[in-house]
Amino acid sequence: MWFSKRRDEDFAAEIEAHVSLETERLMDRGIPEREAKNAARRSFGNISRAQERFYEAGRWLWMEELLQDLRFGARGLWKARSFSVAAALTIALGVGANTAVFSLMDAVLLRSLPAEKPKELVFLEMAGTAGPSGSPPYPCFVRLREEVKSLTGLAAFASDEFRLEIGGVPEQVMGQAATGNYFELLGVKPLLGRLLTPQDEHLDPPVAVISERYWRKRFSADPAVLGRAVSLGKRSFVIVGVTPAEFYGLQPGHPV
Repeated sequence: MWFSKRRDEDFAAEIEAHVSLETERLMDRGIPEREAKNAARRSFGNISRAQERFYEAGRWLWMEELLQDLRFGARGLWKARSFSVAAALTIALGVGANTAVFSLMDAVLLRSLPAEKPKELVFLEMAGTAGPSGSPPYPCFVRLREEVKSLTGLAAFASDEFRLEIGGVPEQVMGQAATGNYFELLGVKPLLGRLLTPQDEHLDPPVAVISERYWRKRFSADPAVLGRAVSLGKRSFVIVGVTPAEFYGLQPGHPV
């Protein structure tokens, strides 16, 4: 077959057969056997060199050289174990620091916000408050949303750490309280179920949407998660949908 490989013994036999045929041809011309054999070997060339070329062609020399280099390096590292450990730790710390910095830059500077038209978003923060934090009351937001005509739409959200209970088991999660038009304004489509609607602002019944990451981590990507209840304080929320994997919220570096 085309991928069959000749063995060293087969190649040596081919050389001997060639020399024998040439020797017989010269003997037929009247040349003594010894002289004919020597002449046949001379006509073939350097047999040892031919065998070396065959050996090199039939093997991955780069692999053998790589293994030799690896063995040499391993012996050197073993002889200087303290230096090897210190160098490995230094490299690990450097790689970890660079990875962390790049991840932060990717999240904050390079990656676009997960919205349909991220360049058209405008953020209003801490509007209408006299203190360093907080937000205007909800009725104030509703009035702004109804009367502002220079924007396509107005949505509100607030991030915080929530203490959820799922099946009686409490856990801390980073979440958001959002208005019903939040996802519609961003152009986000659900991965599973549905997302919030303006009617959900009445909290009748209270509903929640979870991220794809939390869905996989906490519910093992179970489609039956729709309809499950989660408790936030004394209020129970029903899960109605899952956001797509690319949606992490509007605060880079702080997925919700």
